Amino acid sequence: MPTLRPLVFLFALVSGLVLCGCTHADKPKRPSGPGVAGTVMYITNVQLPPDAVFEIKLVELTREGTAGRVIAEENYSRPVTMPLEFFLRHAHGAISGRQGYGLEARIIAGGRVLFATPRPVPVLTRGNPNNAELVVAPVK
Repeated sequence: MPTLRPLVFLFALVSGLVLCGCTHADKPKRPSGPGVAGTVMYITNVQLPPDAVFEIKLVELTREGTAGRVIAEENYSRPVTMPLEFFLRHAHGAISGRQGYGLEARIIAGGRVLFATPRPVPVLTRGNPNNAELVVAPVK
């Protein structure tokens, strides 16, 4: 009659390995201060050129929902991994609760816009969040 000791040992060993595999490195802490966070990604198997740059802008929205004045802007050289995580700072007092704001993103290479958000993604005011997931589409 087999003993349970080897089965208990095997179960404990496998459980320990599974738990060790569940650990992960901490994500970098979000910078402090006023700003908006999010991710940018493109959904295609196209490899970006080495000179590709991600451009992210926080803009005022016009009454029509299009981009107006730029509040903050950041450029990121071609990232190694996708999606690109960002935190776009804006100046204290730059945001008014009466105004609408949105995020725009573009991928530019060789002076050409390769990918862009079709329209600004609303953030920060009017019930919109302070973070967003942006998906850029190919520009024709």
